[in-house]
Amino acid sequence: MLLGLQALLLPFFFFFFFCFFLPHVMYLIRYTEYFLVFSYARSLPQAQG
Repeated sequence: MLLGLQALLLPFFFFFFFCFFLPHVMYLIRYTEYFLVFSYARSLPQAQG
């Protein structure tokens, strides 16, 4: 009985997990890209000068 309930709730748990966790992962990747581009643009004039 409990195993059937777990198997029934498992897709809902994964759906909630992905809906809650995926935007944070995308935001973290985007923030990391911005940080890398910003640090690269900041170090560029120092390398030239």
